Amino acid sequence: MIDIIDNFLNPMVFSNIKGILMGEDIPWYWQDTVVFLDEQPYDYGFQFTHIIYKENKPQSFLYEKMTPIFNKLDVRSLIKVKANLLPLAGEIVTHKFHVDFPYKNSKTAIMYLNTNNGYTIFKSGEKVDSIENRVVKFNCSEEHTGTTCTDAPKRVVLNINYF
Repeated sequence: MIDIIDNFLNPMVFSNIKGILMGEDIPWYWQDTVVFLDEQPYDYGFQFTHIIYKENKPQSFLYEKMTPIFNKLDVRSLIKVKANLLPLAGEIVTHKFHVDFPYKNSKTAIMYLNTNNGYTIFKSGEKVDSIENRVVKFNCSEEHTGTTCTDAPKRVVLNINYF
């Protein structure tokens, strides 16, 4: 089941988190691929990432700032939290379908930090537009992928995998 929640956070709380993730003080790390480490190169098949939580521990100064999101999602245990930044592209490119984790009963939440013409698409055909302060929740084993955007300098999403 795919659950879309608009205006997920209080506007002031969201503005604070957006200001950090869309600002110039966050270190972004180049990734040659978007989905799979062994992908063949393709146009716009790269991204910048910032790992916030991985391997059972915080990996970033941003971890504490994410608490309002974790609380609202009713997170019992985190698996991984990562911010993804896809720069402005010359065309909408749909990346490869994937599942985040195969763990039974685990969930994924994608939070959109800015409005743009990129989107998340599910293998089922359902499409979720990138609208700021929107969250889409689904089972981690649900096949999905994201896209580039052509109408904003960057597309930034927060990907949260949890129980």
